[in-house]
Amino acid sequence: MPSCSSGLLRCEDGWCRKSCLGYDGCGLSAPFHCANRECAKTPNGCADAASGNPLKLANPHRRLLATPAPTLIVNTACLSNCQAEIKAANTEVTIDITQQSSVDIALNANLVAVATLTFPAGALGLNSGGTTTGIAIRPVPESRMRLAVNEIHPSRVQKNGNYLPFSLSVLSVAFECVVSSDVKEPFNVDVTYTAWIDQYQAFVSHQNQPDPRNNQSYSDVCLARLVEEPGFSTWFCLVGNYSNRAVGGLNFAHPDNLAPQVVQGVIHQCSPYPDPNGSPTSSTAGTVYAFIYSPIPVSPQKPAGLDSFQKNIVWIILGVLLGIVFLILLCYMAFRLFRYREKYHKEREEADRLQEEVENMRQFGGDSGNKDDQVAMTSNPLSVQLKDMQARYNAEDMKLQAAESDLRKQEGEIRQEHIKNMRDNRDKLADELEKLKRQLAETQAASAPKPTYDDTASAGPAYTTDEPVREEFEGGGSHGGAQPRRGKKDL
Repeated sequence: MPSCSSGLLRCEDGWCRKSCLGYDGCGLSAPFHCANRECAKTPNGCADAASGNPLKLANPHRRLLATPAPTLIVNTACLSNCQAEIKAANTEVTIDITQQSSVDIALNANLVAVATLTFPAGALGLNSGGTTTGIAIRPVPESRMRLAVNEIHPSRVQKNGNYLPFSLSVLSVAFECVVSSDVKEPFNVDVTYTAWIDQYQAFVSHQNQPDPRNNQSYSDVCLARLVEEPGFSTWFCLVGNYSNRAVGGLNFAHPDNLAPQVVQGVIHQCSPYPDPNGSPTSSTAGTVYAFIYSPIPVSPQKPAGLDSFQKNIVWIILGVLLGIVFLILLCYMAFRLFRYREKYHKEREEADRLQEEVENMRQFGGDSGNKDDQVAMTSNPLSVQLKDMQARYNAEDMKLQAAESDLRKQEGEIRQEHIKNMRDNRDKLADELEKLKRQLAETQAASAPKPTYDDTASAGPAYTTDEPVREEFEGGGSHGGAQPRRGKKDL
């Protein structure tokens, strides 16, 4: 897919725009839709997404040192047929300000109204003095609410965690209302918003009581508006006084005349609320409202009675003291044992030596070993005989070893003499062989024929034997070649 032009962004619907439209589900930055209705980059990021921590949502792979450790959230989000997933109608209605009017802004699959706005007579005042005006209702995409922060009071952190994510925060249909500039705001009379809520939170009993009206669960539900700043959004309950939200309070969300799953709240205006410092708080035309789960603080309660630890604190202290005393004694005994360890080894070596001496005396008689000179020792006859026999055996063994040594020495001398004789015989044979060779050479030389020479011949010697004739050539001639010169005799 080609990249967008400069100044444009690739939106979830595939088009390039300066600012993307709202959408339900997960966006491009976190495309994986988790089973808990949260969005993450990968399946491994679903746990961080469910924590609702804005730091983790902004960067799920980085944990700041100042970030509290994650707290186990025992609540379970609504996973099917959720009221919070129903969308408000995108409509505009005309209101007669002189009469009370009710407008159903959302229907479920059975065409039952699950969100209604009630306008009392005279609630809307017009600058023009007319009697009718229009009000626009807009559905709110999840992309505007998914990253909204819902921080929990520290007194309720143990049960709910530090933050609540989108799936645990929004309980009802969310809508945005827009009125014309002719309508006076805040309204003359508050407009009532009645809606069904997801009961997974509202019916959690703090005291395990089946009747939800007997607990404080509805006190934790409030009608809130979405505060949207550039790069940041959060939910803000319209009733800031926690006592008014409690059971019997002026703004308790669940009056007695309503069904168990229905709650009520009032709104004061539709235009964005002004910032106390004078700067605008939103760039939208209207304000987003929804019932959210926002637990009210609880005061610490004194335990009903002593627990097992407190009841047995005396015995626990005594046990700890006895344990300390036992450890001290153990350390002292170990120190003493280590101190006398060297002395113990010396005494054991001396005892082993004496035991060995006794064994020698028992085996070889009383003369063996160290003994007292003043004590008369009587030798055992058998021991004396054994000692004498051992001495005789040792003498015979020494004689045998000496004889064997002499025998090996004599055998060595005989072998040396035999080798010398063989070497002398070889030398004599070698001399005789050389002598015969010389005689044979002299005989062959004496029997060889001798050449005869004719001293009178001037051309060279004449051979009288059967030797081949050697021809000598003289240089020059009439024909330019060398001619052989012969003697007087031919071959």
